[in-house]
Amino acid sequence: MTDSVIPGTCGACGNASHECECAPENEQIGPRIDRFLKGVRNSGDFRRCFDCLDRDCPYMVEGLVWKQAWPEYHNELNMLVNRARAKNWPSNVVFGLLCLRCLSMRLGRPLRIEDFPNVPINLPIRVGYQMGLDASRKTES
Repeated sequence: MTDSVIPGTCGACGNASHECECAPENEQIGPRIDRFLKGVRNSGDFRRCFDCLDRDCPYMVEGLVWKQAWPEYHNELNMLVNRARAKNWPSNVVFGLLCLRCLSMRLGRPLRIEDFPNVPINLPIRVGYQMGLDASRKTES
């Protein structure tokens, strides 16, 4: 029987994902990759945030935003893919995702609508943003 990862908890220790000792800023890259692979394997869900193992909606941000949030992305992604291949992972596994909360935490600021280009994958985010603007305008009048 495999352990399941509870959303919002660290896949390695089970504590609240953004409050535990396993937080990314406290680790070297090798243990972070191992923690991610273990958490994803245990959950059976391959679309997980690299930092907290939560599942989030797909999105795309501007290149500069991604570089600010994850400057070491290419090096870490290569290490992650190599370790996964060495362990015979399926080829359809998606690596290199961050949930919106972790993206915002890495940036050190709230996300802005300008961070998300006008592309189809961002339609739910952009529609939700517009609905929020419309609702706030109605309450102001």
